[in-house]
Amino acid sequence: MAIDVGGGLITIKSEVASGITYVVKNNPANANGIITSISISQKTTIEGVQVAIFIASGNDLTTRDIVSLPNRGYIGSATLTFDSIAGDFSPLEIQTGDYIGVYFSSGTLNSDTGDQDGMWDKNGDYIPCADEPFGASNYPDDSIYLSGAGYQLGRINIGDSWKEIQNIEINIGNSWKGLIPHSKINIGDIWKNFLY
Repeated sequence: MAIDVGGGLITIKSEVASGITYVVKNNPANANGIITSISISQKTTIEGVQVAIFIASGNDLTTRDIVSLPNRGYIGSATLTFDSIAGDFSPLEIQTGDYIGVYFSSGTLNSDTGDQDGMWDKNGDYIPCADEPFGASNYPDDSIYLSGAGYQLGRINIGDSWKEIQNIEINIGNSWKGLIPHSKINIGDIWKNFLY
């Protein structure tokens, strides 16, 4: 099953500045698994980018997993996409109901005002953090475009215990072949999604 967090369509009306940790309330995670792709809409070149998966308890936030993203210049497209398969970052652990957030040390991000689910924010770098109180009133109905996508981990039963599996290989003709997300396997003449 595919996993997504954050994102949602925004109409670019404004921008947000660097030096603040932002956590998007739009679209909390729909399943447990890993995030393998991250997209961010920039207004100007952003640097020193850290992205985190956050657990929320009211307005108190805790990071579950964090990554630093490589610097990339503004190349004529407002949306930067980072891919763990391409080696941009290590996959992020995520669970149902988690949120995605970002800190960047320079530059600006595009934002929408007035018709979004809002953001938590706090001046400074709070990636990582634990039970940190965030503000919820500065951006009550605004949002940046920050999204993550990935998939649930496969599971296999070993000794009556289900184990999660991420990197899967299958032996074809005495040669081990890797299976990537969206692969399928034929079981009883029906193609089944594998790590979808």
